[in-house]
Amino acid sequence: MTSRPGWAPGALAAIAALTALAAGASIAACRADRVDPASTVDEAPVSATSAPTATPDPWAGLGAPARIAIPAVDIDAPLERLGLTPDQAIDVPNAWGNAGWYDAGFRPGEPGNAIISGHFDDDRGAAAVFYRLRELAPGDPVYVDYPGGERYAFRVEDSRLLDADAVDAAVWEDVFGPSAVPGLSLITCDGVWDKRAGSYDKRLVLHAGYDPAASTPAAIP
Repeated sequence: MTSRPGWAPGALAAIAALTALAAGASIAACRADRVDPASTVDEAPVSATSAPTATPDPWAGLGAPARIAIPAVDIDAPLERLGLTPDQAIDVPNAWGNAGWYDAGFRPGEPGNAIISGHFDDDRGAAAVFYRLRELAPGDPVYVDYPGGERYAFRVEDSRLLDADAVDAAVWEDVFGPSAVPGLSLITCDGVWDKRAGSYDKRLVLHAGYDPAASTPAAIP
């Protein structure tokens, strides 16, 4: 594979509006030309769009989420911070066994739909961190942990299989847009491998709603 496949330009217009990304942002594919490094998390540089604004962020003290656990499919993985690639795609995790949180979006646990993505398989076709994501069912729990011991619990509500080149802004607004309550969007590849494009032709997006009873949240002013 010689290129980084991903969403067609314009597919994440909703995210662009929310996070001040340039028009035409996209999500990079979940299989890329990478070699799995050591098990330690190699954080991606924070994108320019996540720079502080004039309004203090009460959630900033949480830092970056550290791990994601999905017991129903035996996922317990470190979280990398994901920024943007030079072509304005949301990057993918460096390690096949890690998931990644898009750091210019919402934090898991704050009002809004946070984005966590992971590889479906590696460059040899072996299962990667989100290979079994398609097996999740409504009600299955998802946990996101922070370095300070805070845990935010979610439960799967629904899933969608979308074309990799989908450009319907209304769909993306629904998946990634603002919300009065915390939400979590989990993303990986699915469908059929397209040799010419160097990517799968579908993206699996699962939405999980906040479960306050199973959470140990931070005290946010």
